[in-house]
Amino acid sequence: MEEKIDIKDIYSSLIQLTIHAESITWERFNSFLIGNSIFILAWVQLFIAIPVDLGLKKFILSIMCSIGMVGSAIFLYLADRGRAFLNKYIEIGSYIENDPGLWPQEINHEFKPFSKTKNLRDLLPYSCAGSRAVLRGGSALFLFFYLALLIISLIS
Repeated sequence: MEEKIDIKDIYSSLIQLTIHAESITWERFNSFLIGNSIFILAWVQLFIAIPVDLGLKKFILSIMCSIGMVGSAIFLYLADRGRAFLNKYIEIGSYIENDPGLWPQEINHEFKPFSKTKNLRDLLPYSCAGSRAVLRGGSALFLFFYLALLIISLIS
């Protein structure tokens, strides 16, 4: 007899996927911040160490800034993609929790983690401080910072 997957298995998998998506997103952002910090420190060191009269200085610093801007833009889309996965898992989990054929309705709403998360995400004020905004804002700030460093590189 063939054993089939049931809704409990799906729900359990959704919980694991949600935890994984959340962890991956913030681990990526942490790596992004650390990598950019090191990259900017390298830019500063080169800016100070290379003599002003060398045309090579502008070229090297400009290349570094361009790489930083491209990396920031890529991370912006990567962060959006990660949040999209997370939001999709929350939507599916909330659907399961609110379907009377799949989830016992006598269970209090407070004990439905996906529904609770979805409601808090959608109803809390200051959405500009939410995860997606922080991830996108951090990426955009680095993008503009690298643009400023590029301008400094070219006029120095």
